[in-house]
Amino acid sequence: LRPRQRGGRGSARMWWALILEFIVIGWVVVLVMKYLSGRNIPYHVVVSVWISWTSALSLVALVPIDLNLTYLKRCIDHFQDDPAEQENHCSLSYWLSWQAFAGGEEDSLDKAIRLSEGTLRSCWYWVFAVCQINGWVLLTFQQSFVEAQHFQTRQRLVQAAKENGGFYGACGVIALVFILILYVSGRDLDFWVTAMFALANAICLLIVAVMLGYGLAEAPKAIFQRARAKPTLRRALYNVFECHKGYTQAAEDLAGTLAQIFLLRKACGNTLRHLSKEIIVITKDCPFDLSSAILMHPTKGPSIPMTRAEMHSAFLGRLQEIEAGAVFNYEMTEVDQWINSLDNAQLLPRGADVFGIQEALLEAGHKMLGDVDGLDPGYRGQADKRVREKQIQRYIDDMNVPGTPLVHRALIAAIMKRNDEANALAEPELTHGEQIEDPEAWDVKRLVDLRKELYVAGKKYRRNKKKFDANARRAVLLQDLKAAREDLGDFRGMCRRLRSAFREGDRSAETGWDGLKSPVRKQWGGKHGLKLEVMSFVWAAILAPSAKLLASFLCAAFALMVLFSEISVFPGIKGAFRDAQQGSILLYSTCEAASVPPGCFTDEIPPQPWQTPWRVSTSVQVLIVAHLFFICGVLYFSLLRLRIFSIYEVVVGETDAFSLLFNAYAVCRLAPSIANNYLNLLQEAHEVPSESGTVFEKVFSGMGSIPFTHLTFNEVLPPFVAVSFLVTIANALTRKCVECPRLDGEAHKTDEMIEEAHGIARVERRMYENRFKISNSLKRTREQEEARLAAQAAENREKLERERARREQMERDLEAGVYS
Repeated sequence: LRPRQRGGRGSARMWWALILEFIVIGWVVVLVMKYLSGRNIPYHVVVSVWISWTSALSLVALVPIDLNLTYLKRCIDHFQDDPAEQENHCSLSYWLSWQAFAGGEEDSLDKAIRLSEGTLRSCWYWVFAVCQINGWVLLTFQQSFVEAQHFQTRQRLVQAAKENGGFYGACGVIALVFILILYVSGRDLDFWVTAMFALANAICLLIVAVMLGYGLAEAPKAIFQRARAKPTLRRALYNVFECHKGYTQAAEDLAGTLAQIFLLRKACGNTLRHLSKEIIVITKDCPFDLSSAILMHPTKGPSIPMTRAEMHSAFLGRLQEIEAGAVFNYEMTEVDQWINSLDNAQLLPRGADVFGIQEALLEAGHKMLGDVDGLDPGYRGQADKRVREKQIQRYIDDMNVPGTPLVHRALIAAIMKRNDEANALAEPELTHGEQIEDPEAWDVKRLVDLRKELYVAGKKYRRNKKKFDANARRAVLLQDLKAAREDLGDFRGMCRRLRSAFREGDRSAETGWDGLKSPVRKQWGGKHGLKLEVMSFVWAAILAPSAKLLASFLCAAFALMVLFSEISVFPGIKGAFRDAQQGSILLYSTCEAASVPPGCFTDEIPPQPWQTPWRVSTSVQVLIVAHLFFICGVLYFSLLRLRIFSIYEVVVGETDAFSLLFNAYAVCRLAPSIANNYLNLLQEAHEVPSESGTVFEKVFSGMGSIPFTHLTFNEVLPPFVAVSFLVTIANALTRKCVECPRLDGEAHKTDEMIEEAHGIARVERRMYENRFKISNSLKRTREQEEARLAAQAAENREKLERERARREQMERDLEAGVYS
């Protein structure tokens, strides 16, 4: 390179841009982790996941700079005898900023290029080392440490080492086999290290190929489905059904585990006194105080749970009570708990409107069980069964209790049975309840297993509850949006009414529209509230579906571009095109901003008419960043959608430490392979490094070959991508004709599922409506209290004014001598 003198002013662009990119990536990772993470995530997990995600995403910053520097060197070499042409074609000023680290007085282009290459080489080494250490060693060890529920930290470390010993041992055996093969074949250590890197990259590249093929086919379809109102609502209802089923089963499992812990807590004062310290630790891990749970028996009413089955019912009811207060701001009454106990004991017919019955009794003022008992004349000594039934039925009709006659008869029978057994109850039998079975069989190891069971059950319960609440709110909002769209009439009438509402700007009868009303969202208020309501409705009902539809088509177009670019590197395809790009559409777009050989033209293949040869612009980095963002987005979509046989699951606001660590080490293992694959698409990844190649190629050139074979990934990877893409397309096309299994593990949606989901959504809607009633009631009460306090303050001020005026009059009278 020919050194040239440059001024130092304004030369801090490049390294400032690189530092800024790393800061932005780190901050984005912080926001994503805050958005996804659940409660009680250990700090060491947060730090490790942040470092891993930041290092893996750094390829989005390093690959564009590396390629731009490579194109720049080729441009400078071509114009090395013409400084003016270098300045016009090669965009040099961006790279001279590395001189800020040189410490010299003169700015030379040669020094800037050397500093740029050295800095990028260090960055690549750091990113690759962090990704490999975290992805293959540290994060897997942390996973085992987090999942181990021993009572001492040292024991958890030992358990994590034992669980990872098999994996590390397998890696050691493979390494020994490689060493023996290399020793026999006379290879040196450098070849062994390169072969290890290539083997790890081989596994990850195959995973990238399968996931990329799946994502390129599935991502556009998923966006397109979300752009259509009917499939979106149907999927939301299916998610409500599935999440409700999973949430109910998780609550049952958690309640059963809590019952076992409660029995241990009772026994730690006598038969298990030697394990009392460990049992107390397990008890503190429970989601609530176990001694506060009271059993609501369908006949006996509130009672202390004695048997394991009663404890299970009591803890299940306590979980329902806690969730009702947390989600709906609703405090369950004694009658509400009793109705739930009837439903849990299957004393009410299937499909009974439990919440409607609770709501009707609450509006009638029946909060305590004694109020419900008073509906039965048998409570006051009346013994005739028919008279009692007619009297209770009359009360039920007056209260407008919803349900069929079968539901009413079941409720009447429950009330009468409770009063009959209460009247016939003699002296209560004293009992200590069920005790722990075989206390000698319990030891610390079994308590560790029980603590692990509690940890897994609680994690599963919180995750399923979070998913159910989110999907229920989404389903209710989509139903309300659909109803509002239908109420506004056809498109022309809807536009007229919305225009009138936006012009008037207030909620009056003249506008004919009062905003989107839904119990799961808060309406805009204030002076411009109706205008904001119109804008939000137009976005949700018209603009957002159109934007998603456009995004699905763009995503499909980009997916085909990436697919054709992947196939273009296949040796059987090369030579079928007359241009240097060999059909790689990504390379076509890159050549518009950086037109240098050999990707854009060669000595044998001249440049295309639309190309400006030997021109390199820094805008090429923007194109490369866009390519990488799309490819990484598709891969991450596949990672979340496939969920690797449900080993982990990412849930917004409730992602546990295990899933965060699994996601982090999967990203760390795949990141170098993604960079290698993308450089291969641009014909910049070769098995033998060249002097004019990228820094990545010079450092990791051996990653592109398959160890101990004469094959390269150019010959293996494209068929895997194409096969994965075609299998996904075929699965989607034949899904409606043949009940073939879904690749994402979901069940096929049936009308029975959707109908049951409608019923679940109706109950959730009424719960949210009741929450808003309570909120409005509290708001009115608060406003009334504020008005009362304001009126009282005004009255006090008037009294003070009158008292002050009286005293002033007294003083004036005294001065005038009139006062007596």
